[in-house]
Amino acid sequence: TALAFASCINAVTGMNMMASVILTGSLLFIFLVSGGMYSVAMTQTANFFVFMIMFAVILYGVAINPGLEGIIALTKTRPELVAPANVGLQKILAWFGTFWINVLLAQAAFQMTLSCKNSEEGQKGLYIAAGFNVIFISMGVLVGLAAVAVNPGMARGLVAVPTYLMHTLPAPLVGLFALGIWACALGWGAPCQFSGATSLGRDVGSALNPNATAADLVRYTKWSLAFLTLLMFFFAFLRSEQAAWWNIFAWTARNGATFAPVVAALFWPLVTKRAAVAALLVGFSTGLLWNHLGGWAINSFYLNTHPVWVGMSANILTIVVLSLSESKWTIDTQSMRRKNIAILGGAFAGLFSLTTLLQFNWLSSTGLLGMFLFLIVLGVWIMLMAITVSAEEGAIVGSPAYEVVGE
Repeated sequence: TALAFASCINAVTGMNMMASVILTGSLLFIFLVSGGMYSVAMTQTANFFVFMIMFAVILYGVAINPGLEGIIALTKTRPELVAPANVGLQKILAWFGTFWINVLLAQAAFQMTLSCKNSEEGQKGLYIAAGFNVIFISMGVLVGLAAVAVNPGMARGLVAVPTYLMHTLPAPLVGLFALGIWACALGWGAPCQFSGATSLGRDVGSALNPNATAADLVRYTKWSLAFLTLLMFFFAFLRSEQAAWWNIFAWTARNGATFAPVVAALFWPLVTKRAAVAALLVGFSTGLLWNHLGGWAINSFYLNTHPVWVGMSANILTIVVLSLSESKWTIDTQSMRRKNIAILGGAFAGLFSLTTLLQFNWLSSTGLLGMFLFLIVLGVWIMLMAITVSAEEGAIVGSPAYEVVGE
């Protein structure tokens, strides 16, 4: 979202891309330092109305040029633009899959939800946000097609869209569109930036300095926010022209590191601290290594496998192997609920294992093999999480399958 707004500034003002990113990051920094999480929560309602204005501008622009007839003509002359799997089935499923997984990992979403007045308001907000995703997706497709129809030679979508609107609409309306893109940066980029600063400043800061006061933690958070802003500038300097590439990099790095530890913290008391730390390092490193082996490409991956699936699979395997080897555990055969979950997990893993065996060549050629292998690993882990308990808990429930393993 920060790159999108920077691209908009670049297109509208002619300011070079790096300067646009620095301006965007600086504005976000000032906004967050001034108001913190309270500013993020309070501006979300205003952002919503700005989104609606932006959508109205888009609809008006498309109606003027190229019009519905122009969009239909474009889809006939270039049918690949509306082909469901044109960008590759692997990439589509990776985007959808990682967003589903991010339900557990999106800390900023948790923080925004918990800032609501009560749990009912938080739930209602999440439902409304999920519904409005359809509008965002539809509007993105519509304005993208319009930009291609009017400016077919432009390759960078984040610049092509505001350029198209500049050629179509008067300046005040283009300004309202740019304000909508800024609302996107405030609505998601700012919470993510502040969430990272909170984790780094308060969580890491309190771990490094257990005697830190509340004022110390606030100061650490501000320092962290400044550091993350500088990191944004550094990343933009490396590769500011491909926002989608950064999504691949970010998902691989974040999901490969945190998926298994977060799930284990929520659902598997058997996990050990050393296993969680090792899973962080192994999943992160494996995902980025796979990305490197593929030449950090945006359209192709090593062995035709998206690195996010490799990183998360390594993440799970590491935390499972180390936790089971370091803990005293037993298999609980008494709980019907645990049995049912284990059966579901085993059936899930078995189904994808059978499909992989029967359709191995097709999965490999389409790039879906990595995702299926990840789902097999996930299914086995669900089964293990359901039936493995600590030795002490197993002794209490009197499981006849009692067996101590590990140290």
